[in-house]
Amino acid sequence: MTTQDRHAAERAAARADLRSMQDLETEYRASIQRADAAALSLGCWLPTLGRRLRPIVPGELLFLLADTGVGKSAALQSIARCARGHIVLFVEMELPGPLLFERWVAQEQRRPAGEIENMYRNGKSALLVNLLHIWTCQRTRRTVRDIHWMIEEMATMPCGKPDVVCVDYLGLMGNKAARSPYEAMTQQAQDLKAMAKTDNVVVLAATQRHRKENSDGTTKVTLHDARDSGCIEESAGIVIGLWRDKSRPATGAFVQILKSTKDGISDAIHCEVNGPSLLIEESAHIGEEPGMPAAFAAEGMDG
Repeated sequence: MTTQDRHAAERAAARADLRSMQDLETEYRASIQRADAAALSLGCWLPTLGRRLRPIVPGELLFLLADTGVGKSAALQSIARCARGHIVLFVEMELPGPLLFERWVAQEQRRPAGEIENMYRNGKSALLVNLLHIWTCQRTRRTVRDIHWMIEEMATMPCGKPDVVCVDYLGLMGNKAARSPYEAMTQQAQDLKAMAKTDNVVVLAATQRHRKENSDGTTKVTLHDARDSGCIEESAGIVIGLWRDKSRPATGAFVQILKSTKDGISDAIHCEVNGPSLLIEESAHIGEEPGMPAAFAAEGMDG
C-alpha cells in the first residue's frame, strides 16, 4: 500500500466515524429497542436495585467490588442464576466446575450445599430447567481475547450468542505482557470495556478491594477501594460494593451502587446471607422467586 493509499484509507475511516445529531438520535432509538430484549435488570436479583438502577445494556461494564471471602462469587452466581431470559457465559477462574455446579443447585433449591452432595451420592438428580441459560468455563488465567473467542463460538452453537458475560474474577485473568499487577489490572479493565462494546454484551466482573489491616469484610466499600488499579472505577459505567454487616457478619451484608453514569449512587441495601445455600437475598424480599417483570423495573426509574 502506498502512502497516498494509506492516507486515503485513514480519511475514509475518519469520515465513517463522524455522526450528526440525527445519526445519534437514530442510533439511540435503535439502542432502546435492543435494550428491551437484551438489557439486564439487576432487579432480578435484588428488587431494589431494579428500581434504583436502569437495566444494563449491551456494551456496558459493571464491576462488583468486595473483600476476599465476603461473597462476591456467590453474588455473581446469584445474578447469573436469576438472569433468566438471557444467555449467560460465566467465566469462572477460581472455583472448580463441580463446586460451581453444586453452589448453583444449592441456590436454586434453597438447600445447604452438603444436601446437594448427598442427593447426588444417593443417585438422585436436580431439576436444572432454571439453570440451562448458563454456560461456563473454568480454566484460570483466561484473557479477554479468550473470552471474545468463546462469545464468537457460542454464536455458532444452538444456544446462541450470550447477552451477559460474568467474569470471576479480575485478579485471576491472564496478561503475559503486563510488567506489574497495576499494569495488568489496568489493561484487563480497559480490555473488558472494549470487549463489552465490540461484542455488544453486558459484562459483569468481580474484583477484590485492596487489603486493609485487620479487615474482616465488614468495612464499608468505597469507589476507590479497587485493588492494584485506579482504572477500574474509570472503565466501568457501574460499580457496586459488597460488604458484611458488622452487627452480624455471618448472616448480613450490604450492597450499594457506588457509581452509575446513568443513575448516580444509591443508599446501601441490606441483604441476608444464607451460608449453607450460598444465597444472598434482599432482606425485604426473602424467598421471592428470581426474575422481575419489565413493568416493575420501569416503575422505579425516576426514583
